Amino acid sequence: MKHQAKILTPRDKKYLPELVGTLRKRLEEIAPLYSGRDIERALKLHTLRNVSKQVEDRNPIYRYVGCFDNENPIGMLVETDLVEEKKGEYHLDFNHLCWMVSKESGKGVGSCLVDDCLERSRKMDTDYVTLNVAEKNLGARRLYEKKGFVYAPVQRLKDEGVLVMGCKIR
Repeated sequence: MKHQAKILTPRDKKYLPELVGTLRKRLEEIAPLYSGRDIERALKLHTLRNVSKQVEDRNPIYRYVGCFDNENPIGMLVETDLVEEKKGEYHLDFNHLCWMVSKESGKGVGSCLVDDCLERSRKMDTDYVTLNVAEKNLGARRLYEKKGFVYAPVQRLKDEGVLVMGCKIR
């Protein structure tokens, strides 16, 4: 099964209710793996109204990437750039993968979205892709490890049970 991932644009607005619904449902399902604050914040940020605004924005804070099987939306990834100032110039150091969801696990949606994120990051001349993952989310951790992500030296965030992973792009 060949899936296709792409950054969502205003032309994709018709898919947003379904994709945002999938994101919010999955966030609620994985809530026990994360601190309540992380999930609460994500649910406030990623409403249909806010996602629609970000998709319309020319310089969004978050990029929403949809995964499609033909014209059917089957998953979504949320990412953001972390820019660092070096000697008065700004450099895109990290592309941070915030959340990734699919309607069904084990169907290749996660692989498609991660591959797309890594390829886009290479084209953007990014140094790393980073992410946080719940220690108990073994399926996600296996996928990220398979895609080349390694655990950061400072593995635990303030919220117990969350690991930081990164993938060097160049």
